[in-house]
Amino acid sequence: MVDKREHILDIAENLIAEFGYEGTSTRLLAKEAGVNVAMISYYFGSREKLFEALIESRTSVTHAKLTSLVKEETDPWLKLNKVIDLYVERILSNPKFHRILCREISLLQRSAMTENLNEILARNTRELIKIVKQGIKEKAFREVDPEMTIATLFGTISQISMSGTLKHLMLNRKPTDTCVIDESFKLRLKDHLKDLMRAHLTPQK
Repeated sequence: MVDKREHILDIAENLIAEFGYEGTSTRLLAKEAGVNVAMISYYFGSREKLFEALIESRTSVTHAKLTSLVKEETDPWLKLNKVIDLYVERILSNPKFHRILCREISLLQRSAMTENLNEILARNTRELIKIVKQGIKEKAFREVDPEMTIATLFGTISQISMSGTLKHLMLNRKPTDTCVIDESFKLRLKDHLKDLMRAHLTPQK
């Protein structure tokens, strides 16, 4: 049962990334997944609930890791570095899902669905803000705006993930070249973000 449900979610992710939420009908999803429409209804109830389940499925692992990290009694800098490693890996390793988030959340006009999705995404953001606030409280970080600090991290990773032109410029490649995000590029981004946060958060003497 779990395998079939996950299979449907995997196919839904591919289709929504390619055609958008509105362009992915239940009938198309059933056809591509090799199941009938009734099975999709059985597992998810509706197309809206399926989309929410997709977001929940892809973000729940990160939420569990962040919750555990917040509870760790360790150096705030180490926590922040782990956060940077986690998000660079997850976003750049699966830009397809990140593209879905950026596009579909901004386009959603269904108030109840938008509220549910926003709450799913807000859980992770709240854990990230806790980590910054912990560092400030322990005086490992200087007094900053925690929300804007997290937005800076997200914004940088997101822009690189979404912008093909920027990636080509950063990799010193021609726009016609295939742009591959390899391990060396991920490491470069991680190092930059850690340096950026160090400069931003280190208490001034």
